Order: sequence, then C-alpha cells, then structure tokens
Amino acid sequence: MWKTGLLHANKSTRCGAKTRRKTPCLGPAMPNGRCRLHGGKSTGPRTPEGLEKSKKANWKHGRRSAAAIQQRKKSMAVRRQLKRLINFVDKTNGSKVSI
Repeated sequence: MWKTGLLHANKSTRCGAKTRRKTPCLGPAMPNGRCRLHGGKSTGPRTPEGLEKSKKANWKHGRRSAAAIQQRKKSMAVRRQLKRLINFVDKTNGSKVSI
C-alpha cells in the first residue's frame, strides 16, 4: 500500500523552490506549484478595508506613533524649561530645590 503512494509521489512534479543549500527542493508540488513547506507567503491585504484591518491588528501600544513622539517632545521641553526656571530662582534666592 505504501509503495503505491511512494510511486505516485515520485511521479508528481517537484517543488523546485530554492533550499537553504541553494539547491532546488525535491518535494512533491501541490496545485500551486510548491510543496507543503514552500507554499509561498501571502502578499498581504490589497483592499483599503483589509489594509485598515491589518493596521489595527498590528497596533500594540502606540508608543512610537507620531502623536506619542510629539507629546513626549513637548513634555521634555516643558520639563527643561521648568528646570531652567527653578535653577534661575535658586541662583537669585540662594536656596536649592531639585526635581
């Protein structure tokens, strides 16, 4: 029984994808022309709805989004300005306050 399956597999077309050793894959091809290991990657969503859905699915936290980066820059600018103001007041009054 297994011999007939082996003979059928041997007669089928081969995958031909480039392996890690840079040789063509000898696995039996599926209807798409590649074996089960080299089935090929998806080209990704093409419709606007699919692209939007993909963006939402890949969103993790937003820390690196443009809005978050801009907000952090503003916060740091305010903090630097506050620090300069405190240092100026300290120099004029002679006291020390740290942030």
